[in-house]
Amino acid sequence: MLSLLADILFDFPEEYVQEATGIIDGMKQAGVNLFADFLNREIGPYDILACNTMADITSFACSSISAWGDATASDSTLGGETALCRNLDWARGDNDVLSKNAIVIGYQPSNPNKRRLAIITVPGFIGCLSCMSESGVAAELNQSDDNGATFPDINFSFHFMPINFTMRKAMEDLDFDGDGIHTINDIYEAVKSSTRLGRQIIMAVQPNDGRSDVPGFVIENDNKGTALRYGGETTPYADNILAATNHFRVLAPPVDCWRFEAITQFVLAHNEKLTLDNMWEIMDQVKFDFTIQTIRLIPATKSIEVAFTFGDYLSPQKKPISVPWDELFSGAPESDDDTTIKDDDLADDDNADNDDSMQTDDDSAAFNDDEVIDGGESEGCGC
Repeated sequence: MLSLLADILFDFPEEYVQEATGIIDGMKQAGVNLFADFLNREIGPYDILACNTMADITSFACSSISAWGDATASDSTLGGETALCRNLDWARGDNDVLSKNAIVIGYQPSNPNKRRLAIITVPGFIGCLSCMSESGVAAELNQSDDNGATFPDINFSFHFMPINFTMRKAMEDLDFDGDGIHTINDIYEAVKSSTRLGRQIIMAVQPNDGRSDVPGFVIENDNKGTALRYGGETTPYADNILAATNHFRVLAPPVDCWRFEAITQFVLAHNEKLTLDNMWEIMDQVKFDFTIQTIRLIPATKSIEVAFTFGDYLSPQKKPISVPWDELFSGAPESDDDTTIKDDDLADDDNADNDDSMQTDDDSAAFNDDEVIDGGESEGCGC
């Protein structure tokens, strides 16, 4: 039923249809039993694609924070560079199935018009939930709960693009907006120009290297519109700190959220100075018992750190494990890491190969269950 609904509502780019087909083919070759009792049939590529519409047709909670410049200048690792930290709050599933199978995927494109991309995800979810490109552009998705366009407001006269596919395309294309350089503006232009079904909040960041006006902003979007929220906007702290939970703050009047307020109070209590450690601490303060991933990204160095919920300990209570970019792509052909697009990089689309190969690092999700940070669980509504 879900795959049929997704096929009716959504347009899936052919390259992602091919990738979903490849996943199913690989499972078959590995001898996996594809029969699903609840469907009374074998799963197929469109079931994979349907799962990638979950952020468009369901709701879940997430929290995130990013900072740069004076806000991170005191951190010995950052020294003013950009950092992003986020909780992915989603259903844990029976026996922590989502957390136990969390993966980091390194996409090595064969298409010359695309760039390397890392995605922190779960098997089968090939869109961008938390991701970072080779040029250090990073993004993560939160859903907006109840202060955007409602279901009756939605225009169903056309098919929609799943938001996570829109984000992925903007991240892996060499230059979505055609301005000659890969920046967070590519993500905004991709979202703004796509047909959108759900209500989402996207935090997008990049290195603090002056490649665009600001190294970070929040994109708020629903079926009716898109808006940018900048650091310091609608918050009492500096313009080099961004926070996001699950409510619009520019596209619609903000509503109370205990997690957003907790982040605000933490930032103010620390005199608007953030470090890698206290950003992780913030994620611990705003966690739920269904927080399944905590992720920390440093765009300038393409640093990826992750922790996943297992058993009694939630992800922000654990010490993060590093997933080195070079190891993620070990064995893959070298590619140009320059953020500026050269004329000869922009091959004619008619001559471009649309087939992308996928390389996964099977060890990237492993970590020591004993590495736990002290801290209790927070309580409150899922605002």
